[in-house]
Amino acid sequence: SYRAQQALVRERALREAKAGKTGADIADATPAELIQLSQEKVVTPYKSPVLNDLRPEAKVSPDWMATRFGIYTVGWNTDQVKAGSEPKTFNDLLDAKWKGKIGFADADWVWYGTLVTHFTEKQKMSEADAKGYFKKLAANSRVVKGHTAATELLGAGQITLAPSLYAHNIDDGKYNKGMPVGREPSIGPMIFEPSGQTIMKDAPH
Repeated sequence: SYRAQQALVRERALREAKAGKTGADIADATPAELIQLSQEKVVTPYKSPVLNDLRPEAKVSPDWMATRFGIYTVGWNTDQVKAGSEPKTFNDLLDAKWKGKIGFADADWVWYGTLVTHFTEKQKMSEADAKGYFKKLAANSRVVKGHTAATELLGAGQITLAPSLYAHNIDDGKYNKGMPVGREPSIGPMIFEPSGQTIMKDAPH
């Protein structure tokens, strides 16, 4: 097995497939990587009676299927953000008191795109205003490499807030590692992202 950041999993799968030396039977990643593997035609369609038992949102492509859903949430260090002072809305993240204390996990295009759609369709913001919101948020923030790293930095107090963490990372850190991290009361909308698996075209097994 090989475990790494999503982009590295994709690159390794592509390199092996193009070299004719496929080392894995299955690749597990988020949609961006799975879609690219499908477009590069290095995977094979998944056909199984079990598909009938899956929820429709899990069957987004004949080439891969969701095995789980990651929930994006805003998280914070509970030692630095006391109960009652948590941000209540996404607009609260623009408050000057958070400047330089927010950590963005990189490559969160699903989170970004979904929120832009939510702002424009549900909150009736113009697209320019919605994108302007993220420019202001970025100016308040620093980029962090990956969700796991962002969660660990949050628990260590090196960042105070993170707007796009996976809920399970916060929960695992809070209960298993004893990190002072929290995510409730939750800031809506909750964004569910499917992650899944695909079978490599020349799977050895």
